[in-house]
Amino acid sequence: MRAFLYGVSLQWKLDLRNKGVLLTYYVVPLVFFFFMGGVFTSIDPLAKETLIQSMTIFGVTMGAFLGSPTPLIELFGSEIKKAYKVGGIPLWTAIVNNFISAFIHL
Repeated sequence: MRAFLYGVSLQWKLDLRNKGVLLTYYVVPLVFFFFMGGVFTSIDPLAKETLIQSMTIFGVTMGAFLGSPTPLIELFGSEIKKAYKVGGIPLWTAIVNNFISAFIHL
């Protein structure tokens, strides 16, 4: 379990340094949040009551759909996949580490 948590921590740190992932997890959802929030409040001024909840759901969902595939493609397209196989580590742990890291980011 300790090794698994270390893997999650390492994946989170690697994602934090990756500008593409940082863009899709932080910048794009925040821009979407503010832009669509402005559109919704201009259409219906009473939408301010539920705006934070709905924009949070939209932003997190969009970040998850845009951000999760990028590290997985980098993992399976590099030598890290071979290192997992040589070390006897199942590839599903890398996938689970990626999704937990994405959850922490979002």
